[in-house]
Amino acid sequence: VTGPLNDLWEFNGTQWEWESGTNLANQGGIYNGQGSAGTPGGRLFSSGWIDKSNNIWIFGGEGVGDATFNDLWEFTGGNWIWMNGADVDNQFGVYGTKTIGATGNTPGARELAPTWIDNSGNLWLFGGFGYATQNPPFYLNDLWEYQP
Repeated sequence: VTGPLNDLWEFNGTQWEWESGTNLANQGGIYNGQGSAGTPGGRLFSSGWIDKSNNIWIFGGEGVGDATFNDLWEFTGGNWIWMNGADVDNQFGVYGTKTIGATGNTPGARELAPTWIDNSGNLWLFGGFGYATQNPPFYLNDLWEYQP
């Protein structure tokens, strides 16, 4: 069976080591509450980056049946931690007021969004393809900052 995967691998220079996830395609996520250990579901086209502490982060992506996510995960200490976003797919963004961070603000579900880390360690995410505040999904040009 082929489909989105959720396995995480590390190459140490000579060999591969399987770190997390399953060896099966099309797996759903395990959400145990934000801030708790779980497992992102299988996905394609998620955005990813490494923070200053060498932790891996992923945001969004496309899962089984064209489900699109807006969940944010951090891989640290050998575990995936669900940090933000919804545990259901195809969620619209909550935009609030430009340039003012708020707990309820969150980007909509999307895939293929460029990301980068600034000198302060904040994550920036731009556009992609997904859900702003309407159906169907479209190409996006919104810019978000996340301060871990």
